[in-house]
Amino acid sequence: SSFENRSAAGRRLADQLSDYTHRDDVVVLALPRGGLPVAAEVTRQLGLQLDVMLVRKIGFPGHPEYGIGAISEHQVEVIDQARIAQLGTTTDQLQESISAERQELERRLEIYRQGRSLPNLTDKTVLLVDDGVATGVTMKAAVESARKLGAAEVVVAVPVCAADSAAELRARADRLVCLLEPANLRAVGQYYQQFDQLNDDQVVKFLSN
Repeated sequence: SSFENRSAAGRRLADQLSDYTHRDDVVVLALPRGGLPVAAEVTRQLGLQLDVMLVRKIGFPGHPEYGIGAISEHQVEVIDQARIAQLGTTTDQLQESISAERQELERRLEIYRQGRSLPNLTDKTVLLVDDGVATGVTMKAAVESARKLGAAEVVVAVPVCAADSAAELRARADRLVCLLEPANLRAVGQYYQQFDQLNDDQVVKFLSN
């Protein structure tokens, strides 16, 4: 089973989220960039506002594809200490990776939100939306951020989520809404017929609609 594209996946996801329709205590935050087309359909169908939660994966020094942690815009850092010990890296190397990602995060914040701050999440139900979850490390950082910002309830909503990450997210979030939970997910893109990378201009366009 797979999705035609991110928008189609968003429409199917929205069908599972109908109990949040037109609620003024609900905030939808997409994880850019891939989460935006998914979340745009969710907000359109449910009559909600769309915004972004910026999170960056921290790659293992020299091997950026190995996620060993993530940072979010609110100084939240989720670092997988066990993974680091296993792979063997120094704190200096790690700090270098973190500060590089922090810079990129600040750059994107400026473009995506143009100085606006995140909507107030105090006592709100926050729907965190992405196009899929593999290791779950960036989504965990997003969950921590939403909690830190006072969210009353944190809901993770994704079209596809690796089964082991789903178990972890159920433990961390209040609810996980997921359409597909494959046991061995190698790449989120496998579950989409069209999975083009988005650029910053497209993100801005989604946010200004």
